[in-house]
Amino acid sequence: MSLYAMDNQKAKYIAETFNLNEESVMKLFQRYEELSVMNKKQYLAHIMRSLKQYIRDHCKAPFFRITCRESSSNPELKGTGCASYKKGQSFTVLYDSQLEPKQARIVIAHELGICF
Repeated sequence: MSLYAMDNQKAKYIAETFNLNEESVMKLFQRYEELSVMNKKQYLAHIMRSLKQYIRDHCKAPFFRITCRESSSNPELKGTGCASYKKGQSFTVLYDSQLEPKQARIVIAHELGICF
């Protein structure tokens, strides 16, 4: 479900304002909705990339990496996650493979926030 709702009245207003036809506006909005689902998953990836680059640049760790891995073999992770940090080398987040995607992202973000 999109954050924004499109109806015929809004499509008509946008079409008139930008000299487009309403069908084009609706097609663009449909494409936006498809991409917005992917953006939700990419937001955390952008944060991780920024953190990784910051550490590489400011901590003289040119090969530093951040990884996230599902773990189904550790019963202690049920519904949660944990992290491991190797100074100047890596930061690894393990999370329960049974988590829903949204919950997995919350667990990963939590682990990143604790250690950084």
